[in-house]
Amino acid sequence: YAERITARHESADIPAELNRVALFDVQNFYNDRIEVQDYDVVSPVAHDAFSRYDYDLLGEGSLNGVDVWKIEVDPLNSLFPAFSGTLWIEKTDYTIVYLDLSPSDAIQLGPIKNVHLEQTFRFEDNKFWMPSDLNFRLDVKLDLPIVPIIRFSQQATLQDYEINPGLPDSLFLREQHSVAASADSV
Repeated sequence: YAERITARHESADIPAELNRVALFDVQNFYNDRIEVQDYDVVSPVAHDAFSRYDYDLLGEGSLNGVDVWKIEVDPLNSLFPAFSGTLWIEKTDYTIVYLDLSPSDAIQLGPIKNVHLEQTFRFEDNKFWMPSDLNFRLDVKLDLPIVPIIRFSQQATLQDYEINPGLPDSLFLREQHSVAASADSV
């Protein structure tokens, strides 16, 4: 993806040129495993997720004009790294339309606490569900008595997708050779 930051809201205690946070990486929860620092966490929609998660249907509704089921996700065992939160699943093809997840207490990230991730997906080109809104927040609490909790929050909107665009011919141009008229071949 190509990233263009069109607006920022930042604290005034850090100079603007030093206060640049980029989108980094969009987590794909359809992967069976998601890396969270040193942890290899089973995704709530992985093929073997029923061995790690308990699912409860909270209700039905509509999100962005799509009929969805709202499902609560909780780890089965507090000892295994996992996620907890809610998934909004599209009723027709069981696609994630929205997720609101946090790592379980089994995931220890040092001074990083209260990690929370939200993703909203939009149907693009009448074929693909793509991330459209991402919200991420966390707290950093150092074990020093006078240092306050530092809260980070990032909101991103992804738009103007070009899915499978044609590739320019310049990508495939090979080095040109000049051949003498008297040569039998290159």
